[in-house]
Amino acid sequence: MSSEMIRLSIDGRPIEVPAETTILQAAEKLGIFIPRYCYHPGLDIVGSCRMCQVEIKGNPKPAISCHVRVQPDQEVFTDSPLVRRSRRAVLEFLLLNHPIDCPICDASGECDLQDFYMTDGRHKSRLRLPKLNRKKATRLGPTIVLDQERCILCSRCVRFLRDITRTHELGFFGRGSTSYVDVVDGGSIEGNPYAGNIVDICPVGALTDESFRFKCRAWYLSEAPSICPHCATGCNTSVQFNTELCWKNDGKRIMRIMPRFNPQVNDYWMCDIGRHNHDWAEEQTRIKRPLRLSSGAAEEITWEEALSFAIPNLTGLPDREGGKPIAALPSLWMTNESAYLFRRLFLEGLGACATSLPMGESESGDDGLLLHDDRNPNRLGLKVIGCTDHAGDSPRDEILRQASEGKFAALVFVQDRVDRLPPVELIEAATRGAAFVMVLASNTSPFTERAKLVLPISPWTEDDGTWVNWRGLVQRLTPALPPVGYSRNTAQVLAMLGTRLGVELGDGKPEETFARLAQAVPEFEGLSYDTLGEFGAPLKGHCGSKGCRVGCEALGRFDLAGNSGR
Repeated sequence: MSSEMIRLSIDGRPIEVPAETTILQAAEKLGIFIPRYCYHPGLDIVGSCRMCQVEIKGNPKPAISCHVRVQPDQEVFTDSPLVRRSRRAVLEFLLLNHPIDCPICDASGECDLQDFYMTDGRHKSRLRLPKLNRKKATRLGPTIVLDQERCILCSRCVRFLRDITRTHELGFFGRGSTSYVDVVDGGSIEGNPYAGNIVDICPVGALTDESFRFKCRAWYLSEAPSICPHCATGCNTSVQFNTELCWKNDGKRIMRIMPRFNPQVNDYWMCDIGRHNHDWAEEQTRIKRPLRLSSGAAEEITWEEALSFAIPNLTGLPDREGGKPIAALPSLWMTNESAYLFRRLFLEGLGACATSLPMGESESGDDGLLLHDDRNPNRLGLKVIGCTDHAGDSPRDEILRQASEGKFAALVFVQDRVDRLPPVELIEAATRGAAFVMVLASNTSPFTERAKLVLPISPWTEDDGTWVNWRGLVQRLTPALPPVGYSRNTAQVLAMLGTRLGVELGDGKPEETFARLAQAVPEFEGLSYDTLGEFGAPLKGHCGSKGCRVGCEALGRFDLAGNSGR
């Protein structure tokens, strides 16, 4: 790649950029937005839509800025009369057969065709012939719906499936004004775990997602940056929600989850597992108040009553058969902040037995793109902090088996998703064998139904803190929504228990807890919420880079499953 720097001016503003930079990219560095349809920074450049035309002094015709590279002493104009006429002509052709259905289109409010028409079009149609009719609301797979009549043939979806997933489900058919996009050989996109991305990159309303279709208008949405919890890759996401219209959506506040750009992790993409598996965070099974098992039935109690009930059952316990009196099982969905407080409270403060946790692998394994075979978001974080995988510790199911034999006086379990639980038979036996069972959980499960005490915690959509992905990159997730009912995030619950048990843990505020963690755990040294920034920062001794897999394996820092070799 050339290191030569080129000087030019755009709209009278000077700039110096590398020689391989396109005019569109140079304009963006100056904060100048040039309308575009086919161009997407994560895809190859094709220059087919012609919407990004600019005027170059001395050139007789406009040039497409997404394709033309900068030249020395160029003078570029992005909003001249010539440019406006060119864009207006492009829009007129794009709208010739486009339906005027903005009021009912699901993309209204976030449609580039709609937006650019209002800034560069505003023309009366000169079409005197009937518009071409194409397919409406055609289902391409379990969630993807195609309206061919809205398509402007930008080819983003085709290029994504050709160049990113390399599955080639969509293609162009016909010629000229009769061209259209459709599935190849009458197939479907069913089975492609990244199909939702073609909806994200569609600049109009041609491709929509059934799970969001007609649920909420874009201008009613709020969003919060977060991290996908469904595997160890840690894709950056945006949780988009609406709290005012949830009564129309069965009380659910989360409208959709979309990818958020991070060049070190997921670029512009995410898988459909992370995109669609969030309903459980708002299901009717959510636990809203502390529960105490009384006479075989769950009784709602206050936090004060819950803490008063927990403390005598966690202290002064005798060892059983030479072992530790308490077994504490953490969750690989816990934040680093919660994991640190868990270690301080149970492993150090109460001398509990720790555990190594199962991988939670999927049958499909690592797909080589984003989906990692470890289906947990923070295994490496818990391992580095010291919550799991200590020498001599037992696997989770083995500890539960020991609990069923009465080897522990108390059993503490932090629950993540209910589909990651041990077998029901093992849960039943373990809860019968331990005198006191306390579960921290967001949703009801066979564990919460048999526990003596259940403390309601928030899922990741309501939690605040950090996770470490399998490459060692520490990333921040922020709460999109307030906790349901009287639930609290795990760090707050552990801090409240610590106060009652005489273990000083602070108040559980994430930023303060992370500062303590950074001082106590060498791998986190020098990190803070400020240094994590937008894209995260690596643990000490880890590079955290997306392209580091071969190098890290060569250095012995990771094994082939992506687990730290420390």
